[in-house]
Amino acid sequence: MEDIGAMFNERNGVIELVLKDAIVNFDTDLSTLQCDGKERLSRVVGAISRVLDVVDSITIVGHTDMRGTADHNAQLSKQRADAVLKYLANAGIPRKMMTGVGKSYLQPAGFDSEQSMAVIKKANDGAKAMAENRRVQLLIRRKTTVP
Repeated sequence: MEDIGAMFNERNGVIELVLKDAIVNFDTDLSTLQCDGKERLSRVVGAISRVLDVVDSITIVGHTDMRGTADHNAQLSKQRADAVLKYLANAGIPRKMMTGVGKSYLQPAGFDSEQSMAVIKKANDGAKAMAENRRVQLLIRRKTTVP
């Protein structure tokens, strides 16, 4: 996955592929994929396609920075996830194996779960930190092998 410039972790059969703002850029308050994001996602498609036979499901998780209301950011994060899902499906990844979800600003970059408002505010302190939170994660679950 390093060839696509993404970070990943594997835990309990789930590969978490993090596409940060440097990979898929979202302008503030928008869910439109930019040209360079599409180019980079095409490399993601190639990487996933090479291992598609062992992939059970892909959850695409959209995130936002802290600007805006919780309701607005919930919708925006879901729209970002759906934009990536649509791109991947149009590029040949089977739609039936993908789900898009939005986490709003509740799970800032660097955290595996929802955080307290104090942590969220600190994780959104400054333009660079907010940009890091406008991201998409791909959670790729491997097929379980039958013994």
